[in-house]
Amino acid sequence: MSNYKQDVIFIGSSCCDIIFTGLPSMPKLGEEIWAKQLEVTVGGMMNSAAAASRLGLNVGLAAEIGDDLWGDIIVSKMKEEGIDLRYVHRYDEPYPQITVVLNNREDRAFVSYADDRHLSRHLRHLHQVVSSSEARLYHFPPGRNMRN
Repeated sequence: MSNYKQDVIFIGSSCCDIIFTGLPSMPKLGEEIWAKQLEVTVGGMMNSAAAASRLGLNVGLAAEIGDDLWGDIIVSKMKEEGIDLRYVHRYDEPYPQITVVLNNREDRAFVSYADDRHLSRHLRHLHQVVSSSEARLYHFPPGRNMRN
């Protein structure tokens, strides 16, 4: 019998992905093009956490989200995927973390945004989760791109 509450806790951030597919080309500056499909989903560490949950593991995700539409989408997807919400910190204010993905036949491009006002609190939250939780394994992202 294991004393661990989770098999894996994923440490990192989660964002909403707005994915445009079926583009005839990448837009040039000042040009508007139309996508054939649009999908709004969740990305970031949620991708790995959802995959592990689908394999039958007891999974938690340590992340921070805002009290906004984007946070609602992330929470909904976590519930749908069976991911433990206890390590998610939800601010009482908006905290948008969004990536727009442009896909065409040849390649894809990304434009991302995250509100950096909470970066130091985010790192403290992640440290607190690791130091106070009980998991068989902690999964950290390979690196964090610290935005300018």
